Amino acid sequence: MAERRKLVSHRLRGFGRYENSRSSLERACASSAPYLEIDTRVTADGHIFVYHNPRASAPLSARGYFAETPGRVVRRAHYPSGEAVLEFEHAVEIFSRRGSAAQRLCVDMKDFGFEREHLAIVDRFGVGDRICWISWLPRSLQRLRAFGASGPLILAHCNLIRLATLGRWIESACARRAIQLSHVVLFGAAHERAIPLAFAHGFQHGLLASRLPSSLERLLADSGGGVCVNRLLLSEQLLRYCRAAGLQLWVFRVRTVAAFQRYASLDAVDVVFSDDAPAVLSSSFIARGNS
Repeated sequence: MAERRKLVSHRLRGFGRYENSRSSLERACASSAPYLEIDTRVTADGHIFVYHNPRASAPLSARGYFAETPGRVVRRAHYPSGEAVLEFEHAVEIFSRRGSAAQRLCVDMKDFGFEREHLAIVDRFGVGDRICWISWLPRSLQRLRAFGASGPLILAHCNLIRLATLGRWIESACARRAIQLSHVVLFGAAHERAIPLAFAHGFQHGLLASRLPSSLERLLADSGGGVCVNRLLLSEQLLRYCRAAGLQLWVFRVRTVAAFQRYASLDAVDVVFSDDAPAVLSSSFIARGNS
């Protein structure tokens, strides 16, 4: 049972037909899942919606990149069920009314430069102390703290420690580069405090690093946060690094109850993202593993 305290509902999957949707959020708030995770995207005119990819696609009725689309057009988009795309303001309102006091809403901001706007919405509903902020961009987390964010800051990145010599070579080769692959941008640690403006809005980002700059480590540790990495990049060296730096270690993502049990049972892992949180919550396998 103890492992369930590490459970994050990844994109609210499993709670409804569509991830990041209003109905999924309402059901997730009614559950005992301790962490609920949503993603945000920002339109061309600055409206914030709950969606993961930079481009709206099936099963939505509308297509196109959020960064190039006005908010009024996105508001007309809908899922086959008739649900509209959830706006961030409405998501925070639902969480403030329906979520339990023990639940935390994890907000993964995909676009850079809209940190103050996110904070203003959270502050309006008085849930700042129940928000965990996630970003693939160090500069977004730095700006959040500068603007007064009180919740834990979590840096998602591609940690290279497990790759040993190859990882060190990749880190060195990419340190001062930003590599664009369609709408995915990979960049090195030299971009800790900046991201090229051409890549700030409407992209997927990936920081390539083994060890973070000390100033960034302190920022994350002082907030009570840490780092989030793909489960395939876990290693004993990474676990030791996080412990030494005082960083929480969040792991994404697992699809089965057994996989959740595997990673959540590790003492050094603080949080695990699950694509089927309802199955984890209802599983007797978890209970037996902790009896």
